Amino acid sequence: MHILIIGAGFGGLRVARELRKKAPSADITVIDRKNYFEVTYATLRTLTDPGFANGAGRIEYAAFLDAEFIQDSVVDLQQNSAQLNSGRKVDFDYAVVATGTSYPSLPIAKSETSLLLAARNEEIACANQELVKNQAIRIVGAGAVGAELAGEIKSRFPETEVELYDLGDRVLQHLTPKASGIAADLLKGLGVHLHLNTPINTDDDHSGLTYWCRGPKIQSGFIADDDIKTATGELKVDSYLQVQNQPTWFVVGDAAALADAKMGATATHQAMFVAENLSRLGRSKSSLGRYRPQPFMSLVPIGRRSGVAQFKSFTATWQPVINWKQKDLLIDYALKQVGAR
Repeated sequence: MHILIIGAGFGGLRVARELRKKAPSADITVIDRKNYFEVTYATLRTLTDPGFANGAGRIEYAAFLDAEFIQDSVVDLQQNSAQLNSGRKVDFDYAVVATGTSYPSLPIAKSETSLLLAARNEEIACANQELVKNQAIRIVGAGAVGAELAGEIKSRFPETEVELYDLGDRVLQHLTPKASGIAADLLKGLGVHLHLNTPINTDDDHSGLTYWCRGPKIQSGFIADDDIKTATGELKVDSYLQVQNQPTWFVVGDAAALADAKMGATATHQAMFVAENLSRLGRSKSSLGRYRPQPFMSLVPIGRRSGVAQFKSFTATWQPVINWKQKDLLIDYALKQVGAR
C-alpha cells in the first residue's frame, strides 16, 4: 500500500509517524514545498526574539522524517495520482491532504517564499530588525494572531507604541465574550491601544510598521472539483475523514471541513485517527472508525506572562495553565508529537 501525504505540518507528520507503527509495511511519501518543519504557533515570539528557544522551533525534515520526502508542491490531485509542480507524477493507493492554511497578508507567520531552513532563519532575522527599528506598530485584525502579536511586541519592547485595530466589537471573537473581555484587559494592561469597530484608513500618514493579521487561506487550490469544497476552500469530509465521493482521499487539519478548532492539537488528533483507519484498510478490514469532533479548546498567550484559556465554555486564567504554554510555547511538546524529538 502506497500512501501519499500532502503537507508536512502537524497533521501530515503525525500521520506518517503513526503509520510507521501501525502499518510498517506501507510505502509512505511526504510532499511539502519547504524542507523544514516549523512550530508555527511559536513564530510570533521568534519574530520579537529570534533566539527564543535557541531556534528549536524549526528543523529540517531530513533530520527526523522516516519516509520518502519530496520537496515540491501538488498542482493537480486525481483519484490515485498527484501531478507535481516539477512535472513529476506520483501514484498512490491513498492520499492524506494535510496542507493547512497560509497567511498571504502576514507571511512572517508562515513563509510564502522561504522554502529552505537557512532562508527562513534569515527571513525571521530581517523581520526582527525591521521591527526593532520601528517605534510605532499598527496591527490590523484582533483575532488570535493579531492579539498574540500585539502582546508579544509590547512585552518585548514596552516603549514601542502598539495599536490594534478590528472591525468587530471585541478581540478574539472565536472565544466567549468573557474570554474576549479578559484578553482585552490584558492587552490594555500591557499598554496596547485597542481600536474596535474601527476601519483602517490606508491613505493615512502612518509612518511606522503595519502587520495585517487577517485572511488565512485554505490550501486546496490543487483540487479542481469545487463541489467537494466549502465556500472558504475546506474539503467536505464524512465521518471517516474521507473526502465526499473520493474514498481514496483523507483530510486532516485546517483543510478539513469540521467543527474542530483550527489548531495543531486537533490536527494531531485527526492524524492519529486517519492513520488508524489507513492501517485498517491495509489489513483489509471493512469497518472503519468514525471520527468524533474534539471539544473546543484554545489557549492564547497575551504577552510573555499572561494569557487566556477556554475549554468548551469554561474560561481560565489560572497561572499554571498559562505557564504550561508560556514556558517554551510547547515547542518541545510539538517536536515530540511529530517524531522530531
